[in-house]
Amino acid sequence: MLLFCHKKRDQANPNRRVLKGIGVLPGPRTQYIDHLVPLCQIMGIPILVTNAKVQALIERYYPPMEIILAEPEDYSLDPYLENYEVFFYVEWSRMGNGTFQFHEYTCSHRVRSVCSLHGHPDKHDEIYWLEKFASEEIILAYGPDLVEKMERKGIEKNPILTGNYRLAFFEKHRSFFTSRLPFEKNFPILLYAPTWTCENWKSELRHYFSPFFRHFEEIVSTFSPSFQLLVKLHPVTRFYQPDAVEQLQSSSPDLLFLEDYPPIYPLLEKTDLYVGDYSSIGYDFLYYDRPLLFSGTGQITPLQACGDVFTKDLDWKNLPAQPKRKEVYNAVYGPPKPLETLKQEIEDACRSPRN
Repeated sequence: MLLFCHKKRDQANPNRRVLKGIGVLPGPRTQYIDHLVPLCQIMGIPILVTNAKVQALIERYYPPMEIILAEPEDYSLDPYLENYEVFFYVEWSRMGNGTFQFHEYTCSHRVRSVCSLHGHPDKHDEIYWLEKFASEEIILAYGPDLVEKMERKGIEKNPILTGNYRLAFFEKHRSFFTSRLPFEKNFPILLYAPTWTCENWKSELRHYFSPFFRHFEEIVSTFSPSFQLLVKLHPVTRFYQPDAVEQLQSSSPDLLFLEDYPPIYPLLEKTDLYVGDYSSIGYDFLYYDRPLLFSGTGQITPLQACGDVFTKDLDWKNLPAQPKRKEVYNAVYGPPKPLETLKQEIEDACRSPRN
């Protein structure tokens, strides 16, 4: 049943009208797919995309769902949204960036909005990104850690705690995802999943970007004799430095670069050793309680306390146990929540009176 449908009634409660919702993923942001698509499927709603590549990736790597592709020349999504009452999106999708917009639509129409994170990164922790939630209506957060951060910054919101819904969604559809893995596991797998970077890797916004290009060769030479190496680059890295990425790929023909594979947990389930920096994929990997290494970032984060810093002389074959992994994972994601319970809590919030 579609969440929210005009002229229909909730079968469990015939006196309650069901609203109509849609996920909105404008632009080529493939990094948002694995956060918004599972949410839309949990809620039983379609997703509106504006990029044919995004549509193709969803169709190829996720269970079947309704996908609406809109490519209006005037960049207006209004004709595609006018029949919906609730919009689901990832936090940056509503912000102006010179492409498809729907911020004005949500402000000028009596619609509800549900805003989701795209991971739990450390790289923005000290700057403005969290404050943007103050202007959102219904917020989804994994667990207590984000709630505490919002309270410390004086953001008076009461988010819906989702638990690790992406993991639960993967486990529900494990056979589907496993059948579409773009590789076969022949040896122990090392996943190198850095966050994005650009030439000015410490910007005026004080983001701490990935030292990916500075450490890539050393990491590959250290681990390639013992592991099947998979490299999952952040899509923004190619956007900022396409020539550097092309050169790296051409010089490393034996490595598998997973640029066009959005699902995370099917990949992590097969991973034996994770190497990263500030990417929130590291938090996702904590669930498996397996070794994590971090390329030199110059900043200690809660995630990095769950692993070891990669150095050339590191005895990676005898890494010590890290008891903080479960502690940090539980703080970030909280207890598991049944997907039907999550769906019901979001539906109730969307029907609740506006503040």
